[in-house]
Amino acid sequence: MSLYHDLRALAQGKKRRKIDNNTYVELHGNYVVIRLHKTPILTVKKNNSKFWINTNGFMTATTKARLNKYLPSGYKIFQKQFAWFVKCPVVVLSAHKKPADFIVKWPLVDRFQAEDPALL
Repeated sequence: MSLYHDLRALAQGKKRRKIDNNTYVELHGNYVVIRLHKTPILTVKKNNSKFWINTNGFMTATTKARLNKYLPSGYKIFQKQFAWFVKCPVVVLSAHKKPADFIVKWPLVDRFQAEDPALL
C-alpha cells in the first residue's frame, strides 16, 4: 500500500473522521489531509509522489508526535536544542534534490514538498 492509501483507509469511507485527540483525516479530491486542530499538518497527493508538512508555526510536542505517527517510514521529526529537524531519505526544496538520509534544519521554509523515495 502507499502512504495515500494507508491514510485514506483511516477515513473508513467518510470525508472526515477523527483518528486521534484533536486530529482528523480528511479526504479532499486527490489529496488526503491529516489535520491537527485547524492546521493541515500532513497533506498527501493521490499519486503518492508528493506530500507536504506544515506546522503553521505550532512547533509543539503534539504536532511532532502526530507528524511522526503519520509520516512514511524513513521520515522523522526530532528536536535538538529547541530547533526542529526532519530526518528523511529524500527531500526536494525549491526543486533541488539532495542526497539520501540527510537532516534538514526546520524551518528552511514553513512548508516544503518531499518526494516519496519509493517512486524515485
